[in-house]
Amino acid sequence: MKHIILLLSFVFLVLTAGFSQTISKNELLNQVSRDSLQAHINILAKAGGYFSRVNYTPGNKFAVNYLASYFHSLPGIDSVAIDTFFIYSAMAPYNKEPVMNIVAFKFGLQQPEEIVICGGHYDASGSHESNWESDWQTIKAQGADDNATGTAAVMEMARIISDPKNDIDTKRTIKFILFGAEEYHPVNPSVHHAGSLWDADQSKEKRLNLYGALILDMIGYNPNTNYCEVISNNASLWMTETIYQNRSQFVSDLQMNSTPVDVPYSDHQSYQDFGYSAILLMENDRPWNDDYPNYTANPYYHSTQDKPETVNFEQVKLVTQLALASLLDYAGMDTTTAITKHIVKTIPDNFNLKAFPNPFNARLKISFTSQNQALTIQIFNAAGKLVETLAQNQHFS
Repeated sequence: MKHIILLLSFVFLVLTAGFSQTISKNELLNQVSRDSLQAHINILAKAGGYFSRVNYTPGNKFAVNYLASYFHSLPGIDSVAIDTFFIYSAMAPYNKEPVMNIVAFKFGLQQPEEIVICGGHYDASGSHESNWESDWQTIKAQGADDNATGTAAVMEMARIISDPKNDIDTKRTIKFILFGAEEYHPVNPSVHHAGSLWDADQSKEKRLNLYGALILDMIGYNPNTNYCEVISNNASLWMTETIYQNRSQFVSDLQMNSTPVDVPYSDHQSYQDFGYSAILLMENDRPWNDDYPNYTANPYYHSTQDKPETVNFEQVKLVTQLALASLLDYAGMDTTTAITKHIVKTIPDNFNLKAFPNPFNARLKISFTSQNQALTIQIFNAAGKLVETLAQNQHFS
């Protein structure tokens, strides 16, 4: 008797010898690069030599171009767009100045109409400086922690998920979005979280099916330990369960609050206000306050001293890994394995296996030829659990 094990997935048929399996979550998390994160944070902090990403400044425009170009450079991203809007309540002439969200999509396969958002804001603030109101156009607000860290994390997740070598398919569509105008600004002091408010409002108006939003903001300050808090309202607690499970299983070096905190202060609030599930990962729920023993107030918050040299890059990496693991769960990553011809060494030389179509989606036709051999054909999932036996010790003509 010859045993053939068929493991099905949304991938190309492999006809060469050897075992073929889709990449594991652990392997994906190991691809999160501290060097890559640090490079993005350094570039965003420098902002083309302007050392500021305050809204309506040249450094902010540099960030828009840098982020859009980066998303365009990722071969597995399906669509990139700059979503332009205006803050009409801003003082003239800024009420006619465009503000931009940078958006990249990785389309889902089975339920593409369901959208999982992964986002963070790219603008910066120097509001704790005494000359902020008068000198916002030239102040050196590098915003390394707030929020080049969250922006870099979104970029790194997009790189890994879209990498063709990883061959990742998800049930739902992932929308990577980097928001403009999250921070309060002297020319529009009544507006907060403008980029995410615009996106949430447009999503509601277009009746889009937003499955959930995962936001990252200020994930890089802590000189003493590696710590992160998950922030959620009651309606979004189901998302936090995934966070805690992945932290326990994959990122145990990262300390976290034991129960979610419900506070606003970032872009998750916009989606919550429009009735969507949304959570925030942040270094502390109030970064201007102490939270002993895990966190001391960030002395660089909204100041010119928020520079890359004050960032805990190991913490940024760990939070990015946690976010990536959870994002893959929200999006429904396919965890089955690929068909291979030589999983079992006893397959005869005269055995010929074909799958049609190839690559395939939810339906697959399997055809094979074997000269008078007794065959067992079984389908297993990635965890090694038997899904179905198609044939047991049968002869086929």
